[in-house]
Amino acid sequence: MLEKLYNDMDGWKQLVEAVCLPVFINDADGKLILANERFWKFTGFEKETSQLTPVYYLLSPQNEKRFLDIDRQIIKSGNSA
Repeated sequence: MLEKLYNDMDGWKQLVEAVCLPVFINDADGKLILANERFWKFTGFEKETSQLTPVYYLLSPQNEKRFLDIDRQIIKSGNSA
């Protein structure tokens, strides 16, 4: 599944950048793999140093378990958030 996502990354990048709100995509381990410029401006983090960092670390380190549980439920159900 991740291989297909990486192969289609240009399409995903275009879609994510077109959204007028902060948007991010993370993998099953919570690592940030794609985010739009609005996300970086909103969080204040730098794209170059934060890529592949667990998204919960950037947004709310104290809620790590909650973020991971939600992601795993979504993956298990086959739906998206």
